[in-house]
Amino acid sequence: MAAYGKDLFEGTASFYYRFRPMHPASLIRFLVERFSLDGSGQMLDLGCGTGQLAERFSDLLVSDNTGIY
Repeated sequence: MAAYGKDLFEGTASFYYRFRPMHPASLIRFLVERFSLDGSGQMLDLGCGTGQLAERFSDLLVSDNTGIY
């Protein structure tokens, strides 16, 4: 297996964020309805992405998103 340098993806995060498609609104609506999400609970977006999914939910459900990083 080839060895890659630790800086292989350095400087690419902005491109990933800019060009990665957003999650479709229909998916967000489905999840909100399916799991009765009303903004009163807590949610953890645990993954290696950009946090775009958490942003979609915060736009829809959270009136005070000061705890979202």
